[in-house]
Amino acid sequence: MKKTRLSTALAAVALVGASFGQDLPAPSPAAAPQGDEPQAAAPQGVVTNAEGFAAARAKLAELMSLPGKTTLLCGTSLQFPYYHFALVPSSSPREIGEMWSASFGILATYAQGNAELAAEMFAAGADFFARVEDDDARQELLRLFQSFGEQAIELTSQDICKNQPSLVVPFLKQLIATKTVTAQFGGKMVTVPASPLASVRPEFIGALVRNMQPALMGDGANAQNVRAFEATVIDFISEDGISADVRDALIDALLAPSFERAQTAAAAVSQLIADAGRLRAKLPAEDAQTVINQRLQAFGERMIDQTSQKLCGEDPANAVAYLRKIASSRAFCARFGEKEMAEFSKAEFPPPSDEFILRLIASTYPRIAESTVSTENMRALNALVVKTLIDEDPEKVPGNLLNVFLDGSVKRAQDDAESAHMLFEDADKLIAGLKDANSQVAVERRCRQFARKSAIKTFRDICPGRPNDVIPYLKKLADTGTLCSLYGNSFVSFKPGRTTAVSPDLVGQLAEEAIIGFSNGTDTKMLSNILDFTATLLPKLSDDAKQTMLDRRLDAFFLVGNYDGAIDLLEKGLPSHSPGWCKGTAAKLRYHKAFNEGKKAEAIRQLLVFIEFMQSDEQKDFEDCDPTTGIIYSREWVIAKNFMRCAEIARDLKDAANEAKYLAEAKKLYATALEKAKDDPKALVEIKKEAKAVGL
Repeated sequence: MKKTRLSTALAAVALVGASFGQDLPAPSPAAAPQGDEPQAAAPQGVVTNAEGFAAARAKLAELMSLPGKTTLLCGTSLQFPYYHFALVPSSSPREIGEMWSASFGILATYAQGNAELAAEMFAAGADFFARVEDDDARQELLRLFQSFGEQAIELTSQDICKNQPSLVVPFLKQLIATKTVTAQFGGKMVTVPASPLASVRPEFIGALVRNMQPALMGDGANAQNVRAFEATVIDFISEDGISADVRDALIDALLAPSFERAQTAAAAVSQLIADAGRLRAKLPAEDAQTVINQRLQAFGERMIDQTSQKLCGEDPANAVAYLRKIASSRAFCARFGEKEMAEFSKAEFPPPSDEFILRLIASTYPRIAESTVSTENMRALNALVVKTLIDEDPEKVPGNLLNVFLDGSVKRAQDDAESAHMLFEDADKLIAGLKDANSQVAVERRCRQFARKSAIKTFRDICPGRPNDVIPYLKKLADTGTLCSLYGNSFVSFKPGRTTAVSPDLVGQLAEEAIIGFSNGTDTKMLSNILDFTATLLPKLSDDAKQTMLDRRLDAFFLVGNYDGAIDLLEKGLPSHSPGWCKGTAAKLRYHKAFNEGKKAEAIRQLLVFIEFMQSDEQKDFEDCDPTTGIIYSREWVIAKNFMRCAEIARDLKDAANEAKYLAEAKKLYATALEKAKDDPKALVEIKKEAKAVGL
């Protein structure tokens, strides 16, 4: 007998297909077989369910004996199914597949409520499955039957868990023992004879157990039934051929209730350990033992992390002690419920991993550092972190641990002198002990940044309200080369070192700030004191810092009226200015000094030296803006003003000839200045006022 292909598979399932509430058309006459091939007449009329099914089975045998044909059975009627049989030519695999799926859907819907039909369906399916040669068709048959069978089992398990929990274990045992479909169809329990189509995948049984387990074990009721369930599942996952994924998922499912109860009571952890012990005894394979230990370890680490978070929020001091205990003992110790703390030996429970403890330290440190924990506790916590950073393998230490440690230490050190001392001590230990050079540099840079900011903050705090402390503070920084910072009303000095170093250039910047700050007042004594201090600081400064300091000292000398000091600076030369500028500016200062001393002829002579400098090519592009008025002064205007000053002094000296000469020079320059200022209304007004004196 020639075996049929996919068409035969479709015929078999379609033959049994019947459904409540569906009307399907009978095959059209055009679908009848053609040629000389044997044909089978389709039965006519309506038959009862039992009679129709018997006739269908008989017709199935007849039709499946016909080679190369597809048999299609359609069921209609709302109340009583009856059957039309027709023989149709073989169709394409796609078309046959579509007909197959549609027919199977009809059958499956009806078979859910009819145990006899379900049994016949699997029996007929197994019969024609053996005849199918097409691999795609065979896979489709397996998929459809397994899907239907597993759905029936799932519905049955839900009903049993809900209404008859005492039957869960027998049902599960039957399923595991036979590995075939055992399910309710129309209220009747049926175990389908084993066949490829009725086989139940281990993965499905694993998923079923996971679904049944919470309903049966969630409240811990009926301990005997629970233990029987566990034993049944353990026996199942001990079998050969169970995939690792299924096994691992079932281990999780078996331990889940114990995990849940253990979160709130330490006594329940002992039960969890016992449950894990039973699993170990039944699952001796090394990889299964590893999975069990991993699950226990993950639970313990989660409880440790939760305990740490709670303590950080409720009791930071005990959070420090707890973190140190975990890090030193490497044991499972946690809080269960609201207050109960318990510790379990490493023999009872896998200890947390080193990687977890390192992450715990990294996540816990900022929570504690930002709390109100005492400096004593912070010292203990810092010691733990420093030891961790130095002793552990740098590649295993979380990358953020060093950063969070420095962030937390620096933040506390801003407001607490003891914490600041601790920061610098810890930094020195880290620089000496860290194996990574980049980390050493990061520690030093961060601490020196903190020292710099602290020095600047202290200086700016004392400048407005405590001017008498300014010079002593700057001297302290310059003499020791290390940080001295203000905490409350007290200055705190720190041990000299790489991390506490304060550069002379920073002291110079602060001194320059002081000159600017005190320039707006009348405290010339303070400016004089700063000038004395900066004279001793100059040799310690870098070239760039020295240059800016010399310029600032020149301003200060002028402000306090110390012309000799300013002139001395200019005669020695300033790196930031040309020799011509130094000479011209020195002449201007000598003019002020001579005029104040009543040496008017000398005053004119020095003004003329300054005018000569202003008339040089070096000053040809000179312009200067008065910041208080916004008026721009041209070179001609500045020179004209100085000639006018010379004329005024000559008049006082009764020197009419020179007075006239200076006024004539001024007049020429004012004329040019007026032309340059024609588009500057403010400057134009001022120049015109001055130029009236020379007849312009």
